[in-house]
Amino acid sequence: MGKPNCYEFDLPRSVMDRKDDMDDVRGMVKHDEIDVAIDELRWLLSDCPQLMEAHALLGILASEFDDPTPDDVELALAHLECALDIGRTALNFRRLQAPLLCDRPTNRPFFQAGLTMIRLLRSQGKKDAADRLLQELIRLDPKLPLPLQ
Repeated sequence: MGKPNCYEFDLPRSVMDRKDDMDDVRGMVKHDEIDVAIDELRWLLSDCPQLMEAHALLGILASEFDDPTPDDVELALAHLECALDIGRTALNFRRLQAPLLCDRPTNRPFFQAGLTMIRLLRSQGKKDAADRLLQELIRLDPKLPLPLQ
């Protein structure tokens, strides 16, 4: 068996079972029903804390509040870090011999969390931490499209 051309996160059954719920949440966000989406995401995480996409989306939503408070930014960073930690934990079990491509559906929440965290860290003047995270993401996907340059 040859080297794979890329890797994707292998989602646990508990996460796969919530696919329809996450589809509903994405629809709520699309229709600007943010408060309902946030409540649904919190409920999903209460039952399935390893739901990377829910953490990523909560972090992204908290980072996009108009005139975010320091508490909003702290909440966003906490959820984004949870999403990244879930992915990092999964990656620790294997030595990647191919990229973890950001455009794959199961990988996208990890990269969205990372890119959002980089933006937040830079806005807080934490350039070194942002640069370290950016390098980590680029090591995983060398062709990572970077809207923040």
